[in-house]
Amino acid sequence: MYKPVGRYEDLMALIARAELPARSPHLPKKSGPARALIEPAFQCLGLGIAAFFRALPPDASLAVQQKLYRALVGVNTAYPFADTGGALASAKRIRDALAEETGRAPAVLALLAHAPIEKELLYLNVELFRHSLWGIREVRGAPCRPRLVNAMDAFALDMLSIHEEGAYAGFMSTFHLGFDRMPLLRAAAGSFLLRHAHWPTMAGRVRGHLAGGKEMIMVLGGGVETTSRLFYALREFVGRLCRRAPRRGDPRRPMERAPEALLKWFTRLTVERQLTPEFAKSRWRLMEACLLYSAVADGGFEETALGRLPAAARETAFAIAVALGYGDREAEAAVASLVDEFSRATPYRFRFFRFLANAVVRRGRSVLLLPLTLGDPGKVEIRWGAPVGFESASGSIADPRVRIRTGSGIEDRLVEDFSKEFVASRFL
Repeated sequence: MYKPVGRYEDLMALIARAELPARSPHLPKKSGPARALIEPAFQCLGLGIAAFFRALPPDASLAVQQKLYRALVGVNTAYPFADTGGALASAKRIRDALAEETGRAPAVLALLAHAPIEKELLYLNVELFRHSLWGIREVRGAPCRPRLVNAMDAFALDMLSIHEEGAYAGFMSTFHLGFDRMPLLRAAAGSFLLRHAHWPTMAGRVRGHLAGGKEMIMVLGGGVETTSRLFYALREFVGRLCRRAPRRGDPRRPMERAPEALLKWFTRLTVERQLTPEFAKSRWRLMEACLLYSAVADGGFEETALGRLPAAARETAFAIAVALGYGDREAEAAVASLVDEFSRATPYRFRFFRFLANAVVRRGRSVLLLPLTLGDPGKVEIRWGAPVGFESASGSIADPRVRIRTGSGIEDRLVEDFSKEFVASRFL
């Protein structure tokens, strides 16, 4: 399971293999024949249900969804809808100001916190989604169809039966913005039915949805906390180093002069067959893989789950910076910043906010951000944070500057500075 295939899926497979020992005793068995025959049939069922919901008028669809999600909460606490501290009222004022300033209604993006991973609290995922549907409708002030960004690959849904996985994936892939990070794990028929949701299509789908001025919901940190730290904090750390590397224009390859700490993980990835030779052709991707593997191998996954960056990963991150031409002090500062971000349940998501600025706002569509959180540690309280409007974007693609509109005024900020402050002040 999760064998390397020489494509982008291999990065997620590294994480999946690290988690598998703890999860495997609880996973339902899904045979090859079941993947080939049963799963596609239920994917078709899910696609049909999605078509039914799309045929309903927007408000009727929202009403049915609210009843469905309230039923899923069951006997657990269903938190009453509330405009926490007047956040939604402030969002409406920002909405109107953005529309007046740009001449177009803004897209609306609800950014959700992680729900706790304890089994008895998993229903909070449903509650957060239920509240986000209500809040977006309140702020929009008109019929709308909010869509959820959600992973629905075999790794994300491995706790479900083959029937539930198929139906859920079919429904989420079209009615919402479900995406499949590991499509080659599916049988040919199943992968074909969900081809529109394969990972490489995701950026275009999100861009098109928001650029069209529509409504979207997303858990800002992505999946569970461990996967978020590995798939976002670590990978995006490498991306930032590569984009700004002093040697980025040097024709010599970074891996050819890499410190021993980095070469060690490259060798292990190859010898232990964690990656294929095809994957190693991308030096950027290979450095991401080395850092990921150094964080999960040899007991590192347990530390990662606690928010502690393993010593091997710190050493590898430093080695990557040196291989890219950074000085020792610059490399040490970069690693210190990574250690700080890695301790968080929600990474700063620099790359995502840069994508919003460049792919959506720079093209003329403002975006209204609505943060929804679960309150302080140990005290569950679903509440809306202070909204922010991305009004316009300027400057370089690598380091864009955005004009942000809040309840207290307007200011220009570098996206990286904004994303760190926004996440640190609103999410854990």
